[in-house]
Amino acid sequence: MKRLTLLGIVVGIALLLLGIVVIGSTNTDGTRYETRTAGMLLMSLGAMAVAIPLYIDARRMQSRKQKQLSQTDARLRCFVCGSAIATMRCQKHMVRLCHDCISQHDEGEPCYYIPLSRTKRARA
Repeated sequence: MKRLTLLGIVVGIALLLLGIVVIGSTNTDGTRYETRTAGMLLMSLGAMAVAIPLYIDARRMQSRKQKQLSQTDARLRCFVCGSAIATMRCQKHMVRLCHDCISQHDEGEPCYYIPLSRTKRARA
């Protein structure tokens, strides 16, 4: 965990506990509405102090994961048309191709095509 996240959690838990103590002190006397309201305010601020750093970290991790997926997706695109459904790989030229672009890629030279599903299994 990062320091700010840890600090937010510690401060939030402290505020939550302080709010619980303040609300607990008003149980004996039913006329202290202001004190009870202050205790509930402390509890809600503590919950927010815990939730906000965790939310920010989760969004950061989500954007990192999305960036990694987009980079992986770019490596799997068709070399000719750029569509995301490349299914074959030309072993001679080391390019990925979709079914529509295989005829455009074939230049009369003997190319050896391998399905991408088979190359994934060979690496694993």
